[in-house]
Amino acid sequence: MKKLLVSIVVFLSLTGFSQTENPANYFYSQVIGESVALNFELRQGAVCFGIQIQRRDEFSEFEQIGVISGICGSEDSPESFVYVDEQPLKNQRSFYRLIFNGIGQSHEIEVFVPDFSERPYVVAIEPNSQQWAIFFRNPLEQNIQLNLHSLNGVKLYASSSQNNFILLPTELWREKILVFVLFSDDSEFVISGKVFFP
Repeated sequence: MKKLLVSIVVFLSLTGFSQTENPANYFYSQVIGESVALNFELRQGAVCFGIQIQRRDEFSEFEQIGVISGICGSEDSPESFVYVDEQPLKNQRSFYRLIFNGIGQSHEIEVFVPDFSERPYVVAIEPNSQQWAIFFRNPLEQNIQLNLHSLNGVKLYASSSQNNFILLPTELWREKILVFVLFSDDSEFVISGKVFFP
């Protein structure tokens, strides 16, 4: 075992990786139900001794939530991985990163997992666009329509999406409170509520 560790350290020093480099070809997340799947690929020629999966909320330091143990990576080809966080933080911004022991770390990615236990929608910032959105369940990827109205009933905006969220236009934030209706093309899916902008 001692010879193996010495060989890994020598190999890592010969490859020229520093602890601050990002040896991943890609690193992205997918929210699947109430879990977060982290997909990443260690590039060809990058070999590490274990991978730490770390997570933090908006106000905390990173903490380890999982590990992929053993020797990871290959001199001959890229190696892909999927790690599933089955207990992600809900209804708040969370951030993930990967530590490739001995050769570097990934960039951070931001994730938002809505919690529908209290009501069928959540209004929050969508991480990729950094824009307010209404999140809802849409497992069948139906076309969902959105109508936004002022408090006195004037229709201000309409949109649609096949995702599990619809972005809210920034030009309407001055209204502070909006009434919305979400509905499917067959009207079997209907949700209504209010949006409160800070």
